[in-house]
Amino acid sequence: MIRYRLSERPGRRERSESSSATDLSFQGILQYNARQMEAAFQRVVNAILKYSKLDIELIRISNVTDDSFLVSLEARASNTGPARATISSMTVELHSVAGCFGKMTLPEIVTASDGAPIVVKNQIVEITDKTALQFFIVPAIKRDIAKLSLKNGQASISIPAFNVAPRPICYERDVRMQGMDGPEVRIKSASVTSRPATPLALSSSSSGNLMRANITVILRVKNPSPIEISFGICEFEIQNSNNEVFAELKGHLDIRCDHFNATFQGVADKRVTLTDGKARLVGRRCVGAGWCDETIKGIDVPIEDVWKLLQALGLEYEKPEEEEPHKWFRWRGKFWKKGTWI
Repeated sequence: MIRYRLSERPGRRERSESSSATDLSFQGILQYNARQMEAAFQRVVNAILKYSKLDIELIRISNVTDDSFLVSLEARASNTGPARATISSMTVELHSVAGCFGKMTLPEIVTASDGAPIVVKNQIVEITDKTALQFFIVPAIKRDIAKLSLKNGQASISIPAFNVAPRPICYERDVRMQGMDGPEVRIKSASVTSRPATPLALSSSSSGNLMRANITVILRVKNPSPIEISFGICEFEIQNSNNEVFAELKGHLDIRCDHFNATFQGVADKRVTLTDGKARLVGRRCVGAGWCDETIKGIDVPIEDVWKLLQALGLEYEKPEEEEPHKWFRWRGKFWKKGTWI
């Protein structure tokens, strides 16, 4: 039989060394608690900086000039974790894929488990790079995806639950939004007006005057994007498939979310043929800022329901047949649809 002295029993030395390594004094307990709080604080901060999302519900650009514009923003920060945190107000750089085009100041953000609202109202943005701005605006109009990056947001963050002093952070976020994808345009209504010919007249000859008509066209535009832009007075052309100008239009373009109407007045040339009733809306000019002018020139989209304009002008047209809603009913476990049992 092997006998051990009390001090030599297996595991005694390890337990003794472990106990000596842990400072159970009041000061030691406070320091240990502080380290745990600091580690938890850093985990929450990293979660906010790395994994949080910024969903833009509305971004509106208005009062555009060559050097500035007003921006309004409605967004929600989500996936910030369960801990309540406060991020101080900060100025962020607005970036497209071509670089920074301006700066915007975000208000204080108080996170919560259900997200945090962020609202900016009519804030002036000084344009630092017009090319970079166009690299944001043009794809947002023509494509189905719009991209905006917020960078170099110097702020501080505090989390009351951890009793840790505010710490500096650099907030950055890449945001993907639904683009306007064109946008989709159709003629809501058209009428011939008796007002005198405008400077948009397509021909000044007497024979040309007989084939011209002053028109008012209301366009119905679909915008699935959260982006709104007020361009001011713009000029467009309605062209046929051979790039011949059927009409010249001028009016105020204020792009809104969802669906909106835009009213334009101008002159139509009845000598130009719209084959199969097909036409395109082509941007030509924006009276306001120069960068808006270049942006408008990038618009080239098909127009639906052109027959309404041809009808107003007294020209030949073919009205598309309206599809009747499918009629179906159930009888003895079977369904009748489109003249057959299914």
